[in-house]
Amino acid sequence: MQRKAFTLIELLVVIAIIAILAAILFPVFAQARDKARSIACLSNTKQLALGVIQYSQDYDELLPVAGYNAQCRGRWQWQIFPYVKNQQVFTCPNISQRPWVANTNNNFTCPNSGQTGLRVGQNDKGGYGWSYALQADNGNGASSLDNAPGFALASIQKPADTIIIGETGFVPNVAAASGWAMMAFDPRLTATAAGFSQPGLLAQGRHNTEQTFNMQGMPVPIQGRLNLVFLDGHAKNLTLGQLFEVAPVVGGVPVEDGITLVNENGVATATPGTIVNHTRPNIRYRLLNIY
Repeated sequence: MQRKAFTLIELLVVIAIIAILAAILFPVFAQARDKARSIACLSNTKQLALGVIQYSQDYDELLPVAGYNAQCRGRWQWQIFPYVKNQQVFTCPNISQRPWVANTNNNFTCPNSGQTGLRVGQNDKGGYGWSYALQADNGNGASSLDNAPGFALASIQKPADTIIIGETGFVPNVAAASGWAMMAFDPRLTATAAGFSQPGLLAQGRHNTEQTFNMQGMPVPIQGRLNLVFLDGHAKNLTLGQLFEVAPVVGGVPVEDGITLVNENGVATATPGTIVNHTRPNIRYRLLNIY
């Protein structure tokens, strides 16, 4: 009785075919997983926007403040949590290892408040940042941003073009990875941002990332996509290039609606700045403007 079996050549051919198929399919599976996380992340930002809108209706149409320590009001997430009521929504699926938690476990003395042991929600995790250009409005006579209210909805003329929340932060549990705010600075300007100490506060194109730049030991993505939400409540998945679109340049300076805009240095020019500056109300990036 004759037995049939694979020859060594046939076995090697089968193994080679399996290896080729795996090499083709594994990246596809990885892209599919990343796309699924991106969609879930986009849904999260939409829910956060609805929480912001509900908050503003209860507070005389004022937006939350960014919530840095000196403001003594807790981070913006903590301010809108009663309207969202779901901790998981505050965490990007791509950095689920560093979830946001609605607690008040940070005891500190707020500057200028005189209150010791004041407990406010200061969790910096989750991967979503409030636009720091909207940190607070001290244009109404407030002595400083520390005690200024949030921006009034009526004061923002282009809600559909004004970003309020975007993806920030990293997985490592260190200060430089904190991503509770999003600065209006293009992370692709790596030469000027190299000395910045908190890369977690920059916009993170963490979906479909193609290229990164090392800053403070962290891979800041300079080619990738990120999810953002606008003041009118709609959410979008954009590239970093789309997020940092410069207003039309007229006579060598960015101008929009007849307003001459500045760059990161506060100078009216289309040339990129040399510092991380996130508080100017008329910065040249169209979607990060608040005029």
